[in-house]
Amino acid sequence: PKFYSGHPTAYLQSHANGTGPYRLVSWVKDGDVTLEANHQYWAGAPAFDKVIIRTVPEASTRVSALLSGQADVIVAVPAEQGDMINRSGRARVEHVTSNRFGFWRLNAHVAPTNNMKLRQAVNYAANIGELLRTVYSGLGERISTVIGKYHFGYDPAIPFSPHDPDKARKLLKESGLPLPVTVNFHFIQGRYTKDKDMGEGIIGEINKLGSEYIRVIPHLYEAGTFYSQANAGKLDGIIFNSWGNWMFDADIDLGPLWHSKTTPTPDYP
Repeated sequence: PKFYSGHPTAYLQSHANGTGPYRLVSWVKDGDVTLEANHQYWAGAPAFDKVIIRTVPEASTRVSALLSGQADVIVAVPAEQGDMINRSGRARVEHVTSNRFGFWRLNAHVAPTNNMKLRQAVNYAANIGELLRTVYSGLGERISTVIGKYHFGYDPAIPFSPHDPDKARKLLKESGLPLPVTVNFHFIQGRYTKDKDMGEGIIGEINKLGSEYIRVIPHLYEAGTFYSQANAGKLDGIIFNSWGNWMFDADIDLGPLWHSKTTPTPDYP
């Protein structure tokens, strides 16, 4: 407490004071973090004396490091490389359900996605189930709400929007908007497994409705740039989001995401 009360936030962001099982040895922005075991830790020293966390943005480079023995653990393994890693005899892939989920938010405050029938049409056109099968080799899991699968309040009986392009076209005709509608699509690359690929897949599915109905315009960002724009409320149309919940309580999903005074839903005039 004394350390944190005696320094400003900007200093604390780059000068960690570890009090857990590991102590910080060094940190390089966008580079490596080196940790050493804290042998005075109240619960006992951890199993590894030294841990190096390396920043490796490219998935194929991470896989190569794993198979060559340069890395012991990697994250975000491309789904199509899982079998190859499991057959290598050098490593294995663990596939588990995450407590974090990705979703695409339609900005209901500004045109054209403030039109309910347009938002419904996008849902019927997106074909998320097929994209999970193709982009993620069937390893992704779909949920129908922003309440995570393991969170208190999750209801598995809530239905998905089925893939129905004809209904989507009908809704667009009924929307009252001049056709074709142009919608911006904001997504990221490099933070989550195949985040860019999934975004491109959704854009492709919606555009399959036909250029006489809708035109989805892609806007691809590096994650840092994207979140600064999203948190400032500067993005319109269809917007990538992800969310995790450390309390397994629906309030941690619904409050921060959907309350009118919170960051993802800033006040609009």
